[in-house]
Amino acid sequence: MNDLDAVRELYGEPTANPQARLVLRGIRARVVNGRPRRRRPIFRLAVAGLAAAAAAVAAVPVAHSWLGADGRITAGVRSGPDLLREMADRAESAPAGQGRYWHVESLSHRPFNKRLGAAPNRYEVEEAEIAAYWTDREGRAWFAFRDLGARPRTAADREAWARDGSPEKWDKTVEPKLKVKLSTQPDQGHVGQVRGKANDEPDAPDDFVFAGSVATYDEIQGLPAEPRELTAAVRDRTLRSTTRSEYDEHNITSTLAEDLLADLPAPPAVRAAALRALADRSDFQYAGPAADDWGRRGELFRMEAAGGRLREELLIDPATTQVLSSRTESRSEPEGPIVKDNSKTYLKVGWTDVPPAIPAVPEGFWDRIT
Repeated sequence: MNDLDAVRELYGEPTANPQARLVLRGIRARVVNGRPRRRRPIFRLAVAGLAAAAAAVAAVPVAHSWLGADGRITAGVRSGPDLLREMADRAESAPAGQGRYWHVESLSHRPFNKRLGAAPNRYEVEEAEIAAYWTDREGRAWFAFRDLGARPRTAADREAWARDGSPEKWDKTVEPKLKVKLSTQPDQGHVGQVRGKANDEPDAPDDFVFAGSVATYDEIQGLPAEPRELTAAVRDRTLRSTTRSEYDEHNITSTLAEDLLADLPAPPAVRAAALRALADRSDFQYAGPAADDWGRRGELFRMEAAGGRLREELLIDPATTQVLSSRTESRSEPEGPIVKDNSKTYLKVGWTDVPPAIPAVPEGFWDRIT
């Protein structure tokens, strides 16, 4: 049973209702019965991918150029902890965000895990989607989702797909209890307000998901601004909301990195504390400069858990301290084949006054991610 199977077993099969999808955003991203958080993460490395990144340890210096506090590009050598502490200084001096909604919009893609087509013309496809959410300071939440369609993954897959008649839709059962319904075209998307937890009313607060449990806006704003205190608070919350497992330390690091730097409206002092805490985490390793599929450059950091069976990467912009993109690989054995490969690009993160709406389809996105 994988983590989504566990979610279905606990909460039932998800519906097309966008409000249900936002609930799954919180559930799927966290531990289910002690399993690691699953993030639907997009980037290609300027270094030679995950295998090369494995050789780079957090404290090992890497030669490259970086943005100094004076705004100048400087060439030299920096270690991961050095870079994180410099980012923390920059984050701490940033102005507090202004706007009505905390807004995060991301584009994710992943291989569909079953081959399609009729023998001998079997091929694999890749799916893509955009998800966005808005949460105001009272905890009211809105969610939008748009399926961007699917297409053959590789040149060989495209050739097999063409021999199979170049279908634009797939709607059939590929194995017992697994019905495929895919299209090469984006759908119309959905947007809606999330109903409150207690009384199923639209105006009831939904709050934020932090370290595996619900937190209010005020709780996020009141998190410790001292690195060790912040780590302790994250550890306590993580261990209280999940079953103890070999992923505990990974989940703590991931909360500091992705929750507080991307998903949640943490104030500048808390973002700075998270970066300083990450500088002291031995499992947050620096892999060097890299670029994502949108051509945005940043510093690449890597996390590993379960003896190498789970590997995550985050690309962080050193100038804004924003997470640009993420990638997750999972294996049944540390050096075995990849069984899941999920990538995500953060397109928009921050406060806004623009009201919730169905996301637009990014022009030429398939050319970027394949």
